[in-house]
Amino acid sequence: MTTIRTAVLLVAGTGSRLLPLTSKIPKALIQVGNESILKRLIRQLTDCGIERFVLATGYCEGALRTALAELDVPIEYCRNSDFVGTQNAVSLGCCARVVRNEPFIKLDGDLVLDAEILDRLLGDSSPMIVAVDRSRVLDGEAMKAVIGADGLVHDFGKSIPIELAQAETLGIEILDAKSGQEVFSRINTLVSGGVTDRYYEDVYAELIRESKLAAKAIDVSGLNWTEVDTVEDLERAQLLVD
Repeated sequence: MTTIRTAVLLVAGTGSRLLPLTSKIPKALIQVGNESILKRLIRQLTDCGIERFVLATGYCEGALRTALAELDVPIEYCRNSDFVGTQNAVSLGCCARVVRNEPFIKLDGDLVLDAEILDRLLGDSSPMIVAVDRSRVLDGEAMKAVIGADGLVHDFGKSIPIELAQAETLGIEILDAKSGQEVFSRINTLVSGGVTDRYYEDVYAELIRESKLAAKAIDVSGLNWTEVDTVEDLERAQLLVD
């Protein structure tokens, strides 16, 4: 089994739907229970054996650095200087120079979840792993996945018709060194060509169609998780940790 020691967390966004809570801090620093969303994730990942953290930053990076300075873990910051005008694939691509040729787990930094989800994913040795939830009621805003009988993700995207999708993705993937380099290389090519409006899932889907990635779906149905985009999401997150 490949040992994963590096986590990449995407925390560049403005969190505008959570104003005024995010007027001076990124949403990853909002308190849920007795700690911030981000500190909770870092603690859970550390408990799973993660030793190194790479943060894709943008909005209020200084607040992140201040909040995390007390933690006794290695943290490297990779700033997306155009975090307002670009999509999250660009933020992920900013991390390539420090991730180097290493396997890593990538998470959206606004997730509140059961630690068992991380245990389940990190216990698999496939070249690429994608966390999905088959129990979610899908809507137009959900990041959807088409999963084949082979257990592999055949397509990602918000625009996938609901009737064709089998699950919602959580925003957590594990990539081995080769898969990670394929993704970083494609993002670099896109950005160099002026294409900066792609979600990282769009990049995954493109590489899957070209048979350059094989992404195994790991279903976490029945385990608690939520992304925190809205006040309603935050209320749900608070209930998960109470």
